[in-house]
Formats: sequence, structure tokens, C-alpha cells
Amino acid sequence: MSEALQLYRAFRKEYGVCDKQGVVPSYVEGVNFFWSVKPVDFSAMVYPSGIGFILNGAKIGVFGEQQFNYDSEHFLIVTVSTPLICQTLASESEPVFGLFIQTNSSDVKHLVASMGGESALPNTETRGVEPVALSAELSDSVVRLANSMLSKQDSAAIGESQLREVLYRVLQSPHGRTLHQAMQVNTPENKIALVVDYIKQSYSQRIEVSSLADMSNMSASHFHREFKLLTGTSPIQFIKQIRLSKARNLIVHDCKQVTVAADEVGYRNLSQFHRDFKTHFKVTPRQASTSGYAEIDRFVSD
Repeated sequence: MSEALQLYRAFRKEYGVCDKQGVVPSYVEGVNFFWSVKPVDFSAMVYPSGIGFILNGAKIGVFGEQQFNYDSEHFLIVTVSTPLICQTLASESEPVFGLFIQTNSSDVKHLVASMGGESALPNTETRGVEPVALSAELSDSVVRLANSMLSKQDSAAIGESQLREVLYRVLQSPHGRTLHQAMQVNTPENKIALVVDYIKQSYSQRIEVSSLADMSNMSASHFHREFKLLTGTSPIQFIKQIRLSKARNLIVHDCKQVTVAADEVGYRNLSQFHRDFKTHFKVTPRQASTSGYAEIDRFVSD
């Protein structure tokens, strides 16, 4: 049995999980385990911002018009919460298992300062969602972090230092400058992240794209260009996808009636809601619980 599968089995035992797919917080703050033992065909979901590592198994993602492979040899940085189409290649014998780190800006800034400042970061910059190959050092540090999180005692004693090493190795990678830029005030990444946060808090209200551009302190054309570069879609489509994801969350996890869920996320036309939901998730609202990533929708839509 591979080391990754041994880690997966130890994780299920320690955290007492029995669902076929899910996301749970680890013993180290800001780090989540995710897993799936069931295959999921290409289906829509909204990824939170953070850094994703797959220890076992593989996914195929679609960001905008770009398709990419996401597996144990590559990792992702999601600069801002982003709609993706994902396929999960998993089974009981070959599960998808990994870590998702929700980054803390102060930790990243302190690490960059200890490295000697921004000039110490690689001169490459990735945008949006782009897989980058793991170095041997980064791969080893991720495995050490995962191992430490299988014990409350280890997590308390060395978890934060193991996480710090992972972040340090990420900063040394081609994703490093992108991660740092996302944590800086007044960068395009930070401005779009603030707009995305606003949309996720205000999705039930009428949102004018022009007001979002004003909020970002960009011209309309510059805002549209940066927004699509980082999220893979237009502001209008992003707002719609957030509303639909929230609606699925309400239907599946809060047991809301379809009409109530549609109204709570800002739809005033129920027929339009049904059409948009079916187009986006490939199932009707009443079939929401059977759609792709509905079981983990609460995590990704928060």
C-alpha cells in the first residue's frame, strides 16, 4: 500500500469520517482535509480561495476555457474564490485525498520578510487557477504536515511549524509571487478578492457591475479584464453562479423549498431560476442533492 493510501486510512480512522466525499477541518487551524471515494463527472462548484494539494487520486478542472489536470504531482493556488467545472477520478480502492489551506495574509507577509522581501520570490507569476508541479521539497513538506495532523498532540506541538514550511516552499515555487500579490493591498488580485467577498455577502441584492468596478477603483474595461483573468468568467456570470451555488446549499443542507431558496438568493422569476439551475448543474432543483458536489457545497460556497 502506498504512503498516501496509508495516510488516507489513518485520516478516516482519526477523524471518524464515513461519507463518500467531504471536507473537514484538521487539528491545525486553516487546514482542511478533503476526500472522495466516488467518481464525479464534470460538474460545477465554487472553490474557496487557498492552496490545494492532492495526496492521492486526481481531478480534471476547467477554468474559463482552459482544461487542466490536478493530481499528486501538481498543486493549485486559487487567488480568489472561483467557479470551476471539475471531474473527480476516484473509487473505493483509489480515493481522491488531499489538503486545502486557507492562507493567512500575516503569515505570508512574515515569511516573505524573513526571506529578504519580494525580490527573493521567483520572477514568474501565475494568474487565475493554474496547476504548478510540486518540487520534491514541497511534496515532502506537505506529507509531513498531513502526518502531523493525524494526531492532536503532534498538531499542537509541530503543526504550525509544518504549515509554515509548506507556505515557505509554496513561496519558492512559480506560484510564490502570485500568493504574495494576493495578500497585498491595492494589487489587482486583492481588489478583485474584495469584490468577490462583497458579491458572496450581497448575492441576494441587486448588484450593478458598474458599482463593482467603482468599488475596485478600476475603469470598467480594466475591471472586466482583471475579473475574468482571476475568476475565469464575467462579473454577471459570476454573480449568477454564486446565487445558484447558494441556492443548492439552501436546498440540500438547510432543507429549504425550491421557491424559498430561489427568492433568498435574489431570483424573482422562478421559471428563470429553474432554467439557470438546470443549465448550471445539469439537474433540476428538486434533484439538487444528487448533483456533483452538493455534499460539500456548504464548504465551497461559504
